[in-house]
Amino acid sequence: MGKLLCGAMVLFAAMSFTACVDDNEDVGMPYLELDSEVLPFTLEGGDATFMVNTNRPWFITKSENSDWLTVEPMAGDGAAQVKIQMTAATTGREATLNFNIANTYGVYLTKSMKIQQGEIAAAEVLWHENFGDTGQTSSPWPLVSEYADSKWEKGGLYGANVTYTAVSGTMSLRNSGKLSAGYADASGAAKLFFGSGSPVFVAGNIQTDGAVNYTLNFGGGYSKSNNGVYDNTFYTDKFHVYISGDNKKWSEVTYTTAQADEFWVYATAQFTLKEAADVLYVKFAATEASVYAIDDVQLVSGGVGGQEIDLAAGSEGEGGNEGEEPTPGGDGTSDKTFPGAGKYLLLAKKEGAFVAATPSDKTSSYFYPAVTAVTPANNALAADDTTNALAWTIAAASTEGQYTIAMPNNHYCYGTADHTSFNISSSVGTGGYTWTFTPHTDGSWKLLCVDYSKTLQYSAQYN
Repeated sequence: MGKLLCGAMVLFAAMSFTACVDDNEDVGMPYLELDSEVLPFTLEGGDATFMVNTNRPWFITKSENSDWLTVEPMAGDGAAQVKIQMTAATTGREATLNFNIANTYGVYLTKSMKIQQGEIAAAEVLWHENFGDTGQTSSPWPLVSEYADSKWEKGGLYGANVTYTAVSGTMSLRNSGKLSAGYADASGAAKLFFGSGSPVFVAGNIQTDGAVNYTLNFGGGYSKSNNGVYDNTFYTDKFHVYISGDNKKWSEVTYTTAQADEFWVYATAQFTLKEAADVLYVKFAATEASVYAIDDVQLVSGGVGGQEIDLAAGSEGEGGNEGEEPTPGGDGTSDKTFPGAGKYLLLAKKEGAFVAATPSDKTSSYFYPAVTAVTPANNALAADDTTNALAWTIAAASTEGQYTIAMPNNHYCYGTADHTSFNISSSVGTGGYTWTFTPHTDGSWKLLCVDYSKTLQYSAQYN
């Protein structure tokens, strides 16, 4: 059976990394050089050649929406001449060629060249964030909700008004492990670490001035130990980026990565809005816990755009989104308030059916509540279930709007900073004992451990 757990796994304060080893024949230190970083063309198109100089086998990857560009050859071994061709265009456009050197572990050196055809709209940095510096050298690292306003580094034309929210999971600012490096303007200080519990981060209220073409960039790191051997490959299929105009409907944006050093990549997403929006929201969602980190995020308007995004056609709930917090008087269930103290079932959905968290008879230590399948009568469950053996006692805490959770044996359940389990105590202590209940627009509730910003959620991991 699956179990419920508090939404944060152990967050390791420091991580070790291993570098990839160059497994090519010994022909000297690897190098990779291009004639230029930018190659311009007129709208009439045409062709051009340039040199790639290296002492290793290499290959080229192209940015999204670059079908208009023909490149030959796409791979080689050592120094070679590369030819680029394109047809005529009516408006400016741009593509990026990434020249890569790899070994059996993956890409370890990349150089990029921009191909520009026609006039490109001037770029404006609307928002930039490098996550500052925690000022700490060890854990506990500050959570997003705890990070002082003075620590954030909100830059760009409209950065001062941008808001940050850890929508789900445990997300912290860390100066541990391998810090950002290898790409231009890598800040190399605090990074945003995506911890446990389906971590999702949203940057919102980014003003746009009505632009439609954008580029989103960020540094990305990945580290996972496999029996002591570290994997530092940044898997894009497990790290998703979404764009929204209202923080409700989300559209996924594709991005490419260029290897910056052994541990970090530099990601680029180019997109064009079908219709302009006054403000934008950017969401980052990791589907694998405690392995991803980002740094040096920026949203730039102008340029040639790319992937078309129809904000009106976005999907609600993409990437773990909870939407905006409900406000009284709104539509749907947004006018709900928590009924207050009583006995309740703690429910979750598993494969479309309800499961209830099962209280323990323990009087100390910790546990992960097992779940028991339940069948609602007439498709409903009583809000205050005082007779069911699965019922938990919710009592008002000393702070208004906060509550304690106790089991039938009158022992309290509380959260901690470093673990995901329910911990047990015979009395209410000073940390992790109080919870808030916030309504979602779908009729469910978010149970949040106030002191550690952890949510109660279902997981099949603990069987």
